[in-house]
Amino acid sequence: MPDPRGGSRRRPVARPGARFTTAFEDTAAWLVCHATLSVVAVLLRIAWRSVSGIVTRVVTERAGATDRLAGLRRIGIDEISYKKGQRYLLVVTCHDTGRLVWAGRDRTKQTLGRFFDDLGAERATLLTHVSADGAEFIHTVVAEQAPRAVLCLDPFHVVGWATKALDAVRRGLAAELRRGGRAEQAATIKGTRWALLKNSLSVDQRSTLAGIQATNGPLYRAYLLKGQLRAVFQARDRAAARLLIGWLAWAQRCRLPAFVKLAKTIKTWS
Repeated sequence: MPDPRGGSRRRPVARPGARFTTAFEDTAAWLVCHATLSVVAVLLRIAWRSVSGIVTRVVTERAGATDRLAGLRRIGIDEISYKKGQRYLLVVTCHDTGRLVWAGRDRTKQTLGRFFDDLGAERATLLTHVSADGAEFIHTVVAEQAPRAVLCLDPFHVVGWATKALDAVRRGLAAELRRGGRAEQAATIKGTRWALLKNSLSVDQRSTLAGIQATNGPLYRAYLLKGQLRAVFQARDRAAARLLIGWLAWAQRCRLPAFVKLAKTIKTWS
């Protein structure tokens, strides 16, 4: 386009089909990483649908220029729900960078198979560690596609299992008391839930926990088992291995069915 002052005037560069410059869209996409679409729309004075379109274009362009699956060594496989009605995405993250590297619809063996198809057999052999939540289909596919990788249980899920086991012990004791006609004691046990499950306790919750220690051996034992399992994942190297061996031995003889079952599950996958 000729410039009335002489010379030529270059038009700002824009992506195909875009009404905004590339620099503007890059800025908008960066802002979306730190705020909601509606907030970014108000800030930039454009419609929120325009912001959504910008994000789609920027991500598409960057995804085409970046190989997210290059250099993978340690990965985590998990699922997240994205809509009501038990709809899930299977996601793969890189433990070394903390970034999401792949996602596919539905948490199935076929979906995970598509990830390994995209990764390729050569790069799959370079995987050293794969963490997951204990889902059998994940372990089956990983064992087939990446036989050299060490299969690991995700600490988040293992501690979550221990928390559920502790709650199962509490609920079981409360139900047993109700069946025995001791409704008041059952109500007391029911009210201990947050004192048992929370990591940061109030003064009243500390008093509740002290009362459990003094009067309810099985429930306090379950509380200690949960806390010790969390400590296993906070330890390092050989110390963690020794703690886990000790925890498994303790849990297997603790006479609490929920924790005996958890110990068997961990031992199966470890």
